[in-house]
Amino acid sequence: MLEDTANTQSGPAAVNDRFIAEAAKDGDFWGDNGALAWEKTRLYETETQYEKDRRNKTGDMIETLSKASKTYCLAALYAADQLNLCRPKELKKKLRWLTRKYWCLIVARWLAHKVGVLSGSDKNMTADQLGIRADVLYLWRRYYSAGDCLEVALLRNGLPPDTRVELLAQMAKVTWRQNGKIPEQIFVDVERIILDNEVSPRVIVRFLRTKAKILEKAGAPSHLTNQTAIRAAQIATQHNLPKEVGDWGHRARV
Repeated sequence: MLEDTANTQSGPAAVNDRFIAEAAKDGDFWGDNGALAWEKTRLYETETQYEKDRRNKTGDMIETLSKASKTYCLAALYAADQLNLCRPKELKKKLRWLTRKYWCLIVARWLAHKVGVLSGSDKNMTADQLGIRADVLYLWRRYYSAGDCLEVALLRNGLPPDTRVELLAQMAKVTWRQNGKIPEQIFVDVERIILDNEVSPRVIVRFLRTKAKILEKAGAPSHLTNQTAIRAAQIATQHNLPKEVGDWGHRARV
């Protein structure tokens, strides 16, 4: 959802959104111009305004913290992927990526906690913020807590089709982790939404990748997994979708 916000805001926040999204797509999280550096700048700017006017700036602070926790989650997943690519003898390299992975997970959890404290309740958070909070909880293997967040988000009226599909894709991962069963009803519900509504190709591809990974992990017949993966690849090719963070497994990682 991070990359979808850049076109809907103005001012410094919009610039940061764009730079963060572009850096994340390239796996550029560290360094002076990395996504995490931009997040720190945005956090500092927003916190400065928040300290001057807490009553009217709480919403901005919550949104900034939520976006930052999302970026740190993505950085942790990217670090995990790089760790897996290290050769057995590359001990220093493995230690570097391992440290980055867990540091980012810790920061993401701390930021998500601050969102919860400032919001006061899940009911006061937007559906997008609840989805990000569920991502953080999921990465910390708190599957039931993540499911609770998603249930609150999915009860919201008037959710855009894209948002509902993404939340249901998250719920599919959580449900599978909770009981080890393929969430067939969720898959059916999402296909119905895609059929009856205008859902962006990028969101459809993310959902299909998640579905394929769950089918693979659950031991479903290989032809079902392959059909789903091929369908995702065909849609991505058809719409010339660029490489994005999800390609490293954020949405598809189960």
